[in-house]
Amino acid sequence: MKLLARLRSFASALVHRSHLGGEIDEELRAHIQDRASDLERSGLSHVESERRARLEFGGYQKFKEECREAGGVNWLEHLLQDLRFALRMLRKAPGFTAVAVLTLALGIGANTALFSVINGVLLNPLPFPDPDRLVTVAASKPNFSRGSISYPNFLDWHRINQCFSYFAVSRSSGYLLTGVDSAEE
Repeated sequence: MKLLARLRSFASALVHRSHLGGEIDEELRAHIQDRASDLERSGLSHVESERRARLEFGGYQKFKEECREAGGVNWLEHLLQDLRFALRMLRKAPGFTAVAVLTLALGIGANTALFSVINGVLLNPLPFPDPDRLVTVAASKPNFSRGSISYPNFLDWHRINQCFSYFAVSRSSGYLLTGVDSAEE
């Protein structure tokens, strides 16, 4: 519940910043005026009591900053100031800006590509019901210890199969066939 109240207070302070600034000014002026009235009742002149009240109260702007910091929105103002400053500096040095943006783009692109590969290969399970039960069947040939099978052999194996639930064929490499017309994979 405290978290919800804090979030509500922060959102209200963020939306009504100018209104809160005016309230803070009024509150601080009221404190100074109260002290000046006390001093005036003790026998000082009006001008002297206001001067002493301001001196006793200290830095008016310092208290305003402390009140803003207590509201929790001050960090956002500092962040916006820093962003504006950074944009001004980047606008002054377009060469540096181009190199920085290009470096960031390449870094983000490389990280995205690397994560996509790692996510697809290592982190996500295979899209099969029981991936631990998958096997690869290959044919041995005179020149190759392990080779791909022809489609007619696949159909024969599929027809006489008695131990596998499903049978599928895949090929890890492709070939380009050229002839009279265009090349075909």
